[in-house]
Amino acid sequence: MRSAFRWLGLAVAVLVPATAFARETQPADGAAPSTRAEMWRRLRAEKATHLQAYVPKGIEKFAIRFEDNILPRLTTPRSGFYPYVGRITPGGGFALGPGYRLLDVAGGAEWTSSAAVSYRSYWQLDTRLTWLNLAHGRLFASTYGRYYRFPREHFYGIGPDSDEANRTDFDYRQGAVGGTLGVRPKPWLAVAATTEYLRPHLAPGGDNRFPNAPEIFPPDRLPGFLEPHDYVHVEGFADVQTARPLLNPRKGGRYRAAIARYADRSGHDDGFTRYDVDLQQYASVLNERRVFVVRALGSFSDVASDAQMPFYLMRTLGGNHTLRGFPDFRFRDRHQIALQAEYRYEIFTALDGAVFYDAGQVAPRLDDFRWRDFERNWGVGFRFGGDGGVFLRLDVAFGGEGPRTWLRFGHVF
Repeated sequence: MRSAFRWLGLAVAVLVPATAFARETQPADGAAPSTRAEMWRRLRAEKATHLQAYVPKGIEKFAIRFEDNILPRLTTPRSGFYPYVGRITPGGGFALGPGYRLLDVAGGAEWTSSAAVSYRSYWQLDTRLTWLNLAHGRLFASTYGRYYRFPREHFYGIGPDSDEANRTDFDYRQGAVGGTLGVRPKPWLAVAATTEYLRPHLAPGGDNRFPNAPEIFPPDRLPGFLEPHDYVHVEGFADVQTARPLLNPRKGGRYRAAIARYADRSGHDDGFTRYDVDLQQYASVLNERRVFVVRALGSFSDVASDAQMPFYLMRTLGGNHTLRGFPDFRFRDRHQIALQAEYRYEIFTALDGAVFYDAGQVAPRLDDFRWRDFERNWGVGFRFGGDGGVFLRLDVAFGGEGPRTWLRFGHVF
């Protein structure tokens, strides 16, 4: 008898929901669905009459508001005073200061001036006029003046075999005035030339934790430290920009090539010519929610046999933009190659994750580059922002001299 009641209860549990289900799927005319496919078709039609627009809630709602309203005000403030928030230079630390922007001056130019100081006592004064839409957008120009002091710049030595244990520092000050004039024959192509006057000044560093560079490195391994130099820097470049969105690309590319001449006006004849390339390619899938990025970066210097290239003008590898498993300025020399790859994926609105790989090497001569000698690292990260740009970035790099954590404003590239 107990077994019979058990089976009766089981039958009720199955038949009652099935009856209700059949009643819900039965049309108004009372005709029952003849097949299972017909039953599901009617269910979908019934559900379609009750669809409602998705309404974001909680953190996703805040992320959308941040991307659409707050982030543009931080990255592109309106005319008037605004806070300068960010970094003056790699290794300089977080900086703050006042900024001022005035639109439509001097024939349609934008004038910006700022003063900023970091917690590491780095500081900078900057003022510039920028014309972006001359000749109906076909021409652009700018003129600027800048003075800065970086009192604790790191130096590990020159060459790919520099030792992390030889970390030293130096004080780097420089004033610069210059201007740029360019043409934009196509919306995606810019060709321009820049001329500026540079007057660097070097002194012992201000970080008491490390020795000053001249205490560890002799003059022949610290070229340009003891001799004062003045340079006239003339550079021409071509910039192809097809990446979209502009400030946080998911497709297209950025391709830049430049040639620069540094003419020494101090009487030391230490001029040189530099050639730079920066190639970036973006490809996306799944409605641009998965982005693959590759970058190739190269810098090559032509220095006369009887001249020297000041160490502070050499390109460097290491830090949050190149080899993220190494500290800022870890490697420097006359020639540089870096290769980078990232896979970026959307977690939710305004937050992306990333997996990356970096490789690179510096060398005194072009024929010294060897793939087996490239420094390497990999890592994971997060990017907070949207089409208006990446506001905050967190990268954790492994390998090299890591692990290292980088928390920075702005995108890596």
